[in-house]
Amino acid sequence: MIRAAVRERAGVRYWGFDFFTAQAGDETKGRDSSWRRLGLEQVRGRLAGLGAEINLVPGDSNVTLASAHLPPVDFAFIDGGHSYDNVSADWRNLQPHLAPGAAVLFDDYTNVSAVQHAGYGVRRLVDELSSEFRIELLRPIDVFPTGYGRLETRFALLHVPGNS
Repeated sequence: MIRAAVRERAGVRYWGFDFFTAQAGDETKGRDSSWRRLGLEQVRGRLAGLGAEINLVPGDSNVTLASAHLPPVDFAFIDGGHSYDNVSADWRNLQPHLAPGAAVLFDDYTNVSAVQHAGYGVRRLVDELSSEFRIELLRPIDVFPTGYGRLETRFALLHVPGNS
């Protein structure tokens, strides 16, 4: 996404909010299925040289995003915790920073079975937001076998209204 943005315009600034391995305690790791171990320096190395200003903020996004002083955000990708509490907190904390006409891409909009059996909350939040915002459910749909059946995920793209 950074590469595509840099091709389109100059002055791209990337902000990443994540635990970056060491900052998450066992309680946090256990309450959300999205936990993956990727260290701050590992992420910094992968993003180096892409032509964007990179800003990485370690810690729980429920805290760090809430207190961040961000410039107006044109594009956001929400792909953190899968629980309703986590994804709705990320949305709530991001929303005041969104520029008119911004786009917000939510990862892991799932089928109902995943909500019922694995506690995925992205679908619930996106469905709630669809009464206020234009939402597109994008293809392709990824399918994964699980112990409870099929897990189907896709992106949901939310469009923030632009200036009148």
